[in-house]
Formats: sequence, structure tokens, C-alpha cells
Amino acid sequence: MLKYMRISYWSEADGCWVVEIPELTGCQADGDTLTEALNNADVIIEEWIETSKRLGREIPEPINEATIQSVIESGIDSEISKERIITQLIKKYGLTEFEARLNANVLH
Repeated sequence: MLKYMRISYWSEADGCWVVEIPELTGCQADGDTLTEALNNADVIIEEWIETSKRLGREIPEPINEATIQSVIESGIDSEISKERIITQLIKKYGLTEFEARLNANVLH
């Protein structure tokens, strides 16, 4: 399975852990524990990819190390985890614009 970025957080509103996969639009999972949510995310990623293939849709490539490195070099603190970098970019651009920039390799 391809290794997609996972953003995990505790949702007070839902009372559970949530894991989002930013490269795969709408792909997220939850669980009572972080481990459960991450395991559920693995299943959901596989199902997302299988469904997209069946529908003839393009499967996005995982965010690569070069993209993350270019973000770090652009001034974001290098001690910040990859998940936090992606979260910052999504907050900056919004998910749709983030995905468009990611696909065009123009994240700054």
C-alpha cells in the first residue's frame, strides 16, 4: 500500500480520534483510540483507492519527501512534524487549493 500522510487529532465534538488523509479527498477514519483510528484509516485508504480505480478516477501520489523539504526550506520550522506542515498548508490554502498546488508541485 502507498504511504499517504495521515493527520490525526482528538475531536471533542465527535468524542473520538479522527485521522484525515489530505491527498485523498474526503478520506478519513475515526476510532475510540488513536491506534484504532490509524488502523481504520489503513482500511479506508484501501477502500478509497479500490473505489477510485473501479470508477476510473486518478489515484493521487502520496506527498513526497521533496515536497515536504521544499516547504521546510521555504521558512516553516524544520522541527515541525510533516503532519503539522500539511495541516498548516491546508489552513493556508484550503483543501481544494492545497490539492491543486500539490498536483502542480507549486506549494510555497
